[in-house]
Amino acid sequence: MPAILAAVVLRRVPDRRQAGQRASAGSLVTLARAVRSRTWRAAASANLADGFAALGVRVALVPLFVHEILHRSAVWTGIGFLLFAALNGAALLPGGRVADTLGRRPVIIAGCAVSAVGMVMLAVLSGPWAYLAALAVAGFGSGLLDVAPAAMIGDIIDRDGGTVVASYQMAGDIGSVVGPVAGGFLVDSVSYGAAFGLAAAVLGGAAILGAAAPETRPGEPAMPSAVTGPESRVR
Repeated sequence: MPAILAAVVLRRVPDRRQAGQRASAGSLVTLARAVRSRTWRAAASANLADGFAALGVRVALVPLFVHEILHRSAVWTGIGFLLFAALNGAALLPGGRVADTLGRRPVIIAGCAVSAVGMVMLAVLSGPWAYLAALAVAGFGSGLLDVAPAAMIGDIIDRDGGTVVASYQMAGDIGSVVGPVAGGFLVDSVSYGAAFGLAAAVLGGAAILGAAAPETRPGEPAMPSAVTGPESRVR
């Protein structure tokens, strides 16, 4: 269905020769502008941190944590992941409304902070009920991070912003790949608490970058120009 919709909606195709000539030189320039932008760094770091904690550390280590530390069956892993998914979904629409009314930055900061609290709870609290509460908290924070960083990226791009979107998505993929490796190393060499603490620290760093970024919500005086435009001013 997405392929059919894309074929119908995106019928107008630009001249491929001109597009290819522009892409080879323009992509690196666009990426360099994006990396220099505090806005892009805030959104990309939030996506990286969410990938690191939610898709990396949680998915790789929580099943082992339930088995080796909590001494519970795989059913408890499923219940925890269900709570994470439920709270993640519950955060999406409210998070989107807040991002559209109060701004993207507050939602990014709150999402990183709430997710970090969930990781800290996993690191320091004991028992199966504390584990479930921690995943519920982390799921809600991850839901906020599914909304605001992408909205911030959408605010600063124009119709030629494929490179910006791709690099933003790559940041999340990097977090998803590095998270299990770094977390697994800490589990083997230190403890599960250290691995969950590292995830909280990564989220905390992303919150700091989010606080340093300008607000991009449409209508705000501080809204930066699109990073991909020919006359863009990257902040």
